[in-house]
Amino acid sequence: MKTVLIADDNLASRELLRDALEAPELRFLEASNGQEALKKIQTESPDLVLLDIQMPSLDGFEVLRAARELNPPSGAQFIALTAFAMESDRQRIRMAGFDGYASKPISVSDLRMQVKRMLSGEDNA
Repeated sequence: MKTVLIADDNLASRELLRDALEAPELRFLEASNGQEALKKIQTESPDLVLLDIQMPSLDGFEVLRAARELNPPSGAQFIALTAFAMESDRQRIRMAGFDGYASKPISVSDLRMQVKRMLSGEDNA
């Protein structure tokens, strides 16, 4: 069973993502801010983190950076969730080390394909 952490400060967004991705082979965790997300990354070792860029306490960039600096570093893959949809924003997210990107409003079908690809070990999006 694969573990997916959904980190978003908006409860409705977390519920939508969980409902859209629900599958018998997935276990879901949730975090409502960056500090909580980082703690769950440390204690639960998720396989995939859906990480909102704009969150309280630590933003998505800070969470990713801290997760990569853990000892041992998190082996999770990270998909940035953001309302920033300009090409320059996408490049900044990729340069920061995110494995994937989904702009809000989320295309459920695109996100499902990206998650499936990442969790199956196929090439990242």
